[in-house]
Amino acid sequence: MTMFRPGRRALLAGIAATTITITAASCGSESGSGSADAFEIWLPAPQGAGTTQEEQSFYQDMLQPFADEHGITVNLTMVPWGSYEEKYLTGISSGDGPHMGYMYAEMLGDYVQHGAIAPLDDLLSEETIARMTYIDEGQMDGVQYSLPYVVGNPRLIWANMSVLAEAGIETLPGTWEEFNVAATTVSQETDKYGVMMPWGNASRGMMNSCFFPFLWQAGGDIFTEDTSATAFNSEAGLAAADFLMGLFDSGAMPGIVTGMNSDEVEASFLDGQCAFITGGSTLLPILEEGGIEAEFIDSLTNQGKATFMANDGLIITEACPNKELAGKMLEHWTSAENMARFHAEVAEFPPIAEDEEDDPDDPFADVYEQSDMLRGLPIVANGNAVYNTLYQNLQQMLLGQKSPAQALQDAAAAGDSMLGMGA
Repeated sequence: MTMFRPGRRALLAGIAATTITITAASCGSESGSGSADAFEIWLPAPQGAGTTQEEQSFYQDMLQPFADEHGITVNLTMVPWGSYEEKYLTGISSGDGPHMGYMYAEMLGDYVQHGAIAPLDDLLSEETIARMTYIDEGQMDGVQYSLPYVVGNPRLIWANMSVLAEAGIETLPGTWEEFNVAATTVSQETDKYGVMMPWGNASRGMMNSCFFPFLWQAGGDIFTEDTSATAFNSEAGLAAADFLMGLFDSGAMPGIVTGMNSDEVEASFLDGQCAFITGGSTLLPILEEGGIEAEFIDSLTNQGKATFMANDGLIITEACPNKELAGKMLEHWTSAENMARFHAEVAEFPPIAEDEEDDPDDPFADVYEQSDMLRGLPIVANGNAVYNTLYQNLQQMLLGQKSPAQALQDAAAAGDSMLGMGA
């Protein structure tokens, strides 16, 4: 067994944010369009497989023409993922936050609730809104607060075909029952683990891979349709929780996963120590580099098929000194030309607009075609707090401290109280 290799995000979690300044080479051609403006932009890093410095260089090159045209200065700060939410909270609360930035759905609702995010409806042209494929993903209560930018990275179940072959399994499972049988067989017939999930993660974001897909596959949902209350304390929620506990009870998933994070689970898979892990499509180049004979299951089937897909977007804050110009910058940023470059040079996500060409060699093209199967998280005020309490209760369930029913009941009671605070 090789030594644990920290993933890229873990390595960068303790690195301080870095800032570069993009200054117009000359006065802009539009008189009064904002020649005295300086825009503060915060982005997480790294967003793709490259380094933070490489991504900084990409953004500098991409934004420079806009800065030159409009005579503005852009201060671009790249913030490590591990401190991203904390930096936003501290910055916006103190009045030292960005004018523009990147937010995922779990973050956005709280800032909208507190009036910190500017609506985009009057800042984007009709042409821009019409061309954006996932425009509705950036709305809350019918108002456009985010311009979907990174949409994709569907959560999959990755299979090590060599480990499955060692256990005599030739085909991938398709249903919950078939999956439990396959994973249990691996644990019984080999010295490998059947399935591993990072239930010791510091971040509740792992539920995007390890709980929400199963909840949706069982026919359930996280919130009610109007997002005023939780909906996971249901027959479907209990089925999803029982499915996870069934993997423990059958020996398919070892108890050690309650203390493992994503990087440790990934390292175990790369070492050939388990048959299945959950994770995003962005794992593919890592698995290829590691020489793993891997295939993926897009979604298991219970009542239906469903899995998570990211719906992160670009936002303008109310602190922005020139929101109209910022809206134009978003349009420049997400043009077909710039997004094609972003997807080629930074992160291999699918196109976000109708005029951006599909990648004919995308190995996940069939997944993206199943649009009814792919789900993002809704933008909900206090949604983060709900996710946190649900995650904590599910961890307690897996540690044997609560039954599945009690874990869901306790999480729903706390979550409903938190949603009431955001009303």
